[in-house]
Amino acid sequence: MSDDLRQRLLEAAFKSDRSLNAEIVARLEKSFDASPIDEPIVEAIETKLGAHELEMKDIRATVNEMRAMLAKMKDAGL
Repeated sequence: MSDDLRQRLLEAAFKSDRSLNAEIVARLEKSFDASPIDEPIVEAIETKLGAHELEMKDIRATVNEMRAMLAKMKDAGL
């Protein structure tokens, strides 16, 4: 362990009134207890992405319609 990391752990242990070993164990346990992203957050992100995908589909359709109109105008000599 680097001296810097040891010093930071010692300071954290002092602040939380733990021994160095207890601080290390507490931090390791916390890292295993940490849950991945909450499911409601994932669902909200997926919902937003789905909405944006629909918007992009609409935008693509509009762009394609405009291209077709421009092509017709060009063919008509306008």
